[in-house]
Amino acid sequence: MKSLIIFRRINPNYKVYHHDISHSKYLNLSARLKFCTYVKPLPILQQKFSANHSRMSFKYKSNEANQKRFTVLGRFNDQTNRNNIENIMQIITNTATFSENSSIDRKQSLSLTSYQPKSYIANVKPKYFLYGVGAEGNIKWSKKGETQLSYYLHDGKTDEVVVDGQITDIEESLQIEQPSEYHSFEIKVRPNDLGHTYEVLIPQHLCFAVSGIKDAIRSKYDDYMAKIDNKWLSKTARFQLDYLLPAYVDETLIVKSWSNPDRNEVKSLIMRGEQCLSSFTINFDPQREFTPGRFDPDLDIISLDSFHVKFNSPHLFYFSDRFKQSDVSKLLYVFLERFEASLRLGVFDFNVLASKYSGTLMIVANTGVINPALYDLPPNTMIRQSMRMTSIGKSSCILTFEFYDILTEQLVLSYDNVCIFMKNGKLETFPEAYKKKMLEEVPTRVSDEGVMLLFKKVPENHYTYKVKTRSSDVDYNNHIGYAGIFGFCLDTASSAISSNSSCYKYNFGKDFNPRCIRQKSVSFFREIHLDSEVAIKTWQAEDKNSLFFSVEKGSKCVCQVEFVVDI
Repeated sequence: MKSLIIFRRINPNYKVYHHDISHSKYLNLSARLKFCTYVKPLPILQQKFSANHSRMSFKYKSNEANQKRFTVLGRFNDQTNRNNIENIMQIITNTATFSENSSIDRKQSLSLTSYQPKSYIANVKPKYFLYGVGAEGNIKWSKKGETQLSYYLHDGKTDEVVVDGQITDIEESLQIEQPSEYHSFEIKVRPNDLGHTYEVLIPQHLCFAVSGIKDAIRSKYDDYMAKIDNKWLSKTARFQLDYLLPAYVDETLIVKSWSNPDRNEVKSLIMRGEQCLSSFTINFDPQREFTPGRFDPDLDIISLDSFHVKFNSPHLFYFSDRFKQSDVSKLLYVFLERFEASLRLGVFDFNVLASKYSGTLMIVANTGVINPALYDLPPNTMIRQSMRMTSIGKSSCILTFEFYDILTEQLVLSYDNVCIFMKNGKLETFPEAYKKKMLEEVPTRVSDEGVMLLFKKVPENHYTYKVKTRSSDVDYNNHIGYAGIFGFCLDTASSAISSNSSCYKYNFGKDFNPRCIRQKSVSFFREIHLDSEVAIKTWQAEDKNSLFFSVEKGSKCVCQVEFVVDI
């Protein structure tokens, strides 16, 4: 064994028209489109609906030895519908590091204004993996000098500790174990992996490592990994990330992974050539049981019926991008995760569709409008999400999502989503009894034009950016969802600009800041899975301020995307 020593303004004229797609000439749904995993319904839960906002305020106590603040435990579900450990890293790095987009005072954090070598250690109790979407918690921490910190994640209802750990210095004499045999996994750094220092975010090092480990498990690299699967991540008892050196955009990194069966341990190194950037160790408890299925959502419901749901969503804006503003791709992931959870509570009578008619609703197109104020919201902003059915046709409907800043009542984000009714993998018309009930509250607009293409062909003057999908791109429906595709498009625009491509007429500067996006539209045609080679082609329209993206897998178009920008 060798060792390596490492020292809107919102445009009122922009509308979405609902076309029923029973006779769509663009989508061969039965053959091509299996866009999302069916969602198992839950009975409508007994909720205490209240108009008061008892969870609206920021829970914080000023105490030099023991600070306390609100956080969210139930989010970032993985393919097994369990909280993933990335959420732990997001919470503790947001606690430990100071940034301009943080509500934590510099004196109360470790003030890591640039990334420094640190060990991030977490001891994970079984309960952490038993939370439904939206579950609340608190984090308490205490500093040890100016460079170290201990923390505890508490259940928001029982105050039980579900995760504890430390952030500590790394000794200069640290020896990184280098195996003679290992599984190798390649990762190319994307713009969206970066923080405001233009170095790869520390939680992304964990994501890189887990993506490499999951690939080793799928390939059954050794006898130990042949016996386990992705469900074992919910048996995580401890993990440690040793962050050593930064990584940068467009670099190709290698994740080396191997197992130590005697310690129920899998290790990985993230390498740039012969240079180790970080090491990751994860320990499993084989005695922990994995219970299949999804846990009940724990949303702060304000009102819910068959046609409409409102609930409060706290602390979504802790995810900041390299421009020190809200990371919209991560926000979309959490928004959609909560949409899926609300369906399981019975809104839109989804439970009736699923249980009585064995069908599901599937988003195949949407158009969103962004208020620029979204990017300036502080991390502790409470958002109210509103979801309602605004149109229904023969086999499709429009679900409208709206997101309001509770304090100002300002609409900061809205989406019109075209959903279709699928049964046994095929497009079906809505059952008459279901449609009759929905028409009591919902207007109908019926057309046979189908889902409209955003563009007819890709022009010669375009830029192509290639992506290989990773495990961290895959959502709780076990495919690359809308949030992931949106991130790919942002990466493509950034790469086109930094490459001085002539595909855009506008001068965006040296990088693409999504702050300029006012509207975005997506039409889905196919699905993207893990380990897919995807090419994203982009260009600017000749006669308007639209950027187009053609997301392709092989010779097939997966989806079309349009950004309407304001420069």
